[in-house]
Amino acid sequence: MILLALNPLSKGVAIFEMLILLLAIAFMGFLLGRWVINSQTASLKKQLADTADELNDCQKQRNS
Repeated sequence: MILLALNPLSKGVAIFEMLILLLAIAFMGFLLGRWVINSQTASLKKQLADTADELNDCQKQRNS
């Protein structure tokens, strides 16, 4: 209930609110970045596995 007694127009409270918003947005950006990088990594791993399978098939055909 202490927060309700604070004056939102005071300089200290305004700076604190900006810092809280900045931290929240930075955290959301961090999570979004991790999600994008993880999805790209998974896609690259799948492509690498597919390419390795194709290479193995080619080598088997060549040796036969």
